Amino acid sequence: MTEYFKRVSKPIIGEHKLIISNFNINSIYKMASLYDTLFSPLGEEYCNIVLVLTMFAFLGLVSVVLSTILKIVTGELKGFKILIASFALLYSFLTYVLLRLSYSVCKGAL
Repeated sequence: MTEYFKRVSKPIIGEHKLIISNFNINSIYKMASLYDTLFSPLGEEYCNIVLVLTMFAFLGLVSVVLSTILKIVTGELKGFKILIASFALLYSFLTYVLLRLSYSVCKGAL
């Protein structure tokens, strides 16, 4: 069995030359085209998607604020739940602000 592994793992001389010869300039252009397709800026019509996401984030922020106020008034927030509620408020607020900023950048850039 060790002879099998020695035979299989034996390096082939000149193998790297085959890899280098198959890597031509067309593959570089294909990679650049893929990069442009995946990461190029989108059109102005996609700003509306960010606007809709901003609206949902605002509704989420309002619901978290209202539920937190309701739980404070009823006395349900005690101890560790206060920390969790504050993180929920912070997260929903930051989400709203970042989406609003993204929408402003989208509209300003185009």
